[in-house]
Amino acid sequence: MKKIKGFEKEADAYKARLRLLREIVASGSQQVFADKIGIDMKRWNNYERGYPIPREIAFLLREKLKEPLAEWLWWGLDKHLSPQFKASLKTAEQRVAARAKAEAELAAAKKQVELLKKKVRA
Repeated sequence: MKKIKGFEKEADAYKARLRLLREIVASGSQQVFADKIGIDMKRWNNYERGYPIPREIAFLLREKLKEPLAEWLWWGLDKHLSPQFKASLKTAEQRVAARAKAEAELAAAKKQVELLKKKVRA
């Protein structure tokens, strides 16, 4: 991916906001999200991997989701978002954090099981 000058520092936060938007709109499914906004799933995946959203997609998101998302997606500015969308963001952030915590706990438990299996074999 070609680096965009001035975008390097924001790239991870930008990608996280795109995934959060997908979580809000489609409960995490890239295919469902892409279908809802009317683009190819591979195209959306490219944006989540860091490719900048072009203006046409920003306008499409505004039209389909009825929220002025460009400033929030690109820079994390939420002053123009509706209170309902801000509440959805908070809920989605909590869901994503809970999922990450559960995945980490599962990974730790699997590691413990493997260690116990090794002890039993020894």
